Amino acid sequence: MEEKKFDEWNVLKKQLDKRDDPPEFYVGQIWFCSFGINIGQELNGKHKNSERPVVVFAKFGKTYCWAIPLTSGAKSGDYFYSGLFAGKMSSAVLIQMRLIDSRRLLRLIGRVSQKDLYMIRESVTALVYKK
Repeated sequence: MEEKKFDEWNVLKKQLDKRDDPPEFYVGQIWFCSFGINIGQELNGKHKNSERPVVVFAKFGKTYCWAIPLTSGAKSGDYFYSGLFAGKMSSAVLIQMRLIDSRRLLRLIGRVSQKDLYMIRESVTALVYKK
């Protein structure tokens, strides 16, 4: 098992915390987000900024949002919604949705269609209220 680089992530996280210019963002946008190095099976970011693409699912004021990470390729099952995001076939990993501070958002890369945003909402609702 590869050892996770928590110390490197901690240095980057401290830099992100000092950002005084968080970007303006909107529901349905796709951003590269500094997701970090996480515990267990939680999705990690990649590359030097520990980043991965996310869909802004809900916005709470100017600085907080629920972000749903994207992973490459189509995945099936209750925990995923697959579609064409930012020109690439990807899957929204619904069970990995998390509240983030907008200082984690690095750069805007696209937007999901209204249809896909609606379907993501329906999928999250079905997952949360599954009987």
